Amino acid sequence: MVQAKSWTLKKHFEGFPTDSNFELKTTELPPLNNGEVLLEALFISVDPYMRYCLSPQFSIVVESKNPAFPAGTIVVALSGWTSHSISDGNGLRKLPAEWPDKLPLSLALGTVGMPGLTAYFGLLDICGVKGGETVMVNAAAGAVGSVVGQIAKLKGCKVVGAAGSDEKVAYLKKLGFDVAFNYKTVKSLEEALRMASPDGYDCYFDNVGGEFSNTVISQMKTFGRIAICGAISQYNRTGPCPQGIVLLNVGGMDKRKIHRYGDGVGTAVVSSQLVVVDNSPVDQKGVEETEGGAWRTSTVSLTVDMSLDPVTQTNPPFPGPPPEVVIYQQLRMEGFIVTRWQGDVRQKALTDLMNWVSEGKIQYHEYMLEGFEKMPAAFMGMLKGENLGKAIVKA
Repeated sequence: MVQAKSWTLKKHFEGFPTDSNFELKTTELPPLNNGEVLLEALFISVDPYMRYCLSPQFSIVVESKNPAFPAGTIVVALSGWTSHSISDGNGLRKLPAEWPDKLPLSLALGTVGMPGLTAYFGLLDICGVKGGETVMVNAAAGAVGSVVGQIAKLKGCKVVGAAGSDEKVAYLKKLGFDVAFNYKTVKSLEEALRMASPDGYDCYFDNVGGEFSNTVISQMKTFGRIAICGAISQYNRTGPCPQGIVLLNVGGMDKRKIHRYGDGVGTAVVSSQLVVVDNSPVDQKGVEETEGGAWRTSTVSLTVDMSLDPVTQTNPPFPGPPPEVVIYQQLRMEGFIVTRWQGDVRQKALTDLMNWVSEGKIQYHEYMLEGFEKMPAAFMGMLKGENLGKAIVKA
C-alpha cells in the first residue's frame, strides 16, 4: 500500500495565509481499479490562484491499469498538494512528444505550460497586440508577466514592466524590457508610468488590480485593450470589496475649472483626467457656477489629504476604475481564464512557446524549493513576491 502525503486546508484564509491554515495528513491509498493509474508528484506548481482552486503538478505514472497511461508516462495533473494520487485518466495531459531533451521537464508547469499559455492568449488574443504598440505589464518578473513582456518584444512592441524589487527590475532589463521600474520605490506611480511612455499605453496586461490598475487605466490610449489576468493586490483583502469610484490625479490641483453633470456628488474632468468630487474632502466655499445646458462650470478649491483614500479620507483599498475613463477612452477590458483555449489552438501555442524557448527567444527563470513539506512556505513566499520567475516545489 502507498502512503500519500497531502496538505489540506485546516481553516479558510482570513487575510494573508499563515501556517495555521494548513495541515499535513498521511493516508493509505487503496489498490487500483481497472482504468486507474497511480501518480507520484515530481514538481508542484505554486501560483496565486491556488487560494481558490487545485494546483497542477508534474507527475509520473508509477503503476497503471489504464493502457492509455502505462507506467513511466509523464503527465500534468490537477492533483493539488499531494505526493501520490489515483486518477482514472480524465484530465491528465501527457508531455508533448516533441519535447526537446534540453528543456527541463518543470517548464511544463511554467513557460511551456499554464503560465506561458496565459501570457500567450492574454496578449495575442485578448489584447490583440500589434507591432509598434506600447504594452504595460505588472508583476512583470513573475511566471506570466515575464513571458508577456518577451512575447510583446517578439511582436515588435515597446514594453514597460513593473516589479517589486531592484533585483527583479535588473532581470526585466536582461530580458529586453524597454523600461522597468520598482513600483515600491518610485515616488509616484503615476509619474513613473508617464515617464516610461508619455503617449500612454495601447495594451495593459493586468496581474495586480487595485490602485495600480486604476493608475494605469487612466493613462490608456483611446481604443486601448486591457487583459485582466489576476488581482494579486486584492487576494489577501479582508472585509467586503469597496464600491464606487476614486479620485485620481488631483495632486496640485487648486482653483481649477471642473465640469460636473448634475448636483451634489458627481464626476468631474480636470485637465482631461477624471476625478470624483465629494463634499467631505473638498472645500467648496465660494463656488462659482455658470449654467450651460445640463453641464455646469465650477471653480473649486480642493483640499485633499492624498495619504488617505481621496473620497472617504480613510484607508480602504482603492476601488476602480472610473467608468468614465473606460467610456470616453473607448477602452476594452476583458477578464479571462486560460482553459478557454483548447484543441488545436492550445497545441499551436504550446509549440510556439516550446520553439521560442528552444531557440533562446524566450528566457525563463525558476524559483524552486525542494521538499513536499515546504508547500505552504512556498505558497506564502510567492504571495509576498519572494520568487523571481516561476515558483515550483520539487516534491
